[in-house]
Amino acid sequence: MSYAPVYSSHFAYRCFHRISPQPIKVYWIDKQGERVFNAKLESGERHTNFITTFIGHQFEIYDTQPNEDPLNNEMLYKLTIENNGVVGIKNHEQPHVPREHVEDEVRETLHNEWSRHLMIKRTFSPLGFDKGRLPDDLYASLGSYYYNNRHPPHVVLEEWGRHKGVFVNYWETDVNFVQIPWNLKRRWQGRLKELVEAWTGVELETTDMYGESDFVLLAIPIPRFLRSEYSSSNVTLVCRNEGVYKRSKAADSRG
Repeated sequence: MSYAPVYSSHFAYRCFHRISPQPIKVYWIDKQGERVFNAKLESGERHTNFITTFIGHQFEIYDTQPNEDPLNNEMLYKLTIENNGVVGIKNHEQPHVPREHVEDEVRETLHNEWSRHLMIKRTFSPLGFDKGRLPDDLYASLGSYYYNNRHPPHVVLEEWGRHKGVFVNYWETDVNFVQIPWNLKRRWQGRLKELVEAWTGVELETTDMYGESDFVLLAIPIPRFLRSEYSSSNVTLVCRNEGVYKRSKAADSRG
């Protein structure tokens, strides 16, 4: 079976992510050197702005305080597009504060996740899982995206908090996260879905693709079963390099 490449050298997908109380504004620099307004970004991961642009395009990001005209305020970041990626303007603050009764929360979470996984009765191998090799171009695309975005301001702290549970011990160590642009997600998901369909022998429907997480040596992720009400297969890409685990929640499929 032949596949189209998952990476283009002519255009790039880019996310802009803002962590700050006040919004910021993004400007594209045109061929005449004029600043053209592109987007206003609010704070937080859920307000991430996704765009499709071209290699070599330039952007400038300005604060909206204290002056009414953002161009009279501080320029927070200047970017020349070189690849697919994400830019985090400042970073999420995640203090390492001990949680009370965390042992009970972890125990209960593990019990709940184990119970949820028992709801799915269908398996595709004696163990219920299998390992396989990614096509070279897909592996290269996943790897190059992480490589190009593995340092700040591209990688940011994942937004955890008490209301999100104890799936990762964010109160003890940093949990870094690299967002993935939607168009790139769809390309990766489509390719991964074909691989899983070939293994299961059934047609699947993609549901979600999260992102690339960095779990440092002290980070302990709890196994998590997503979407138990309709999920029957998922793909998790895990690799280890220089003491850092990189996990891509690559595809969560139903069928």
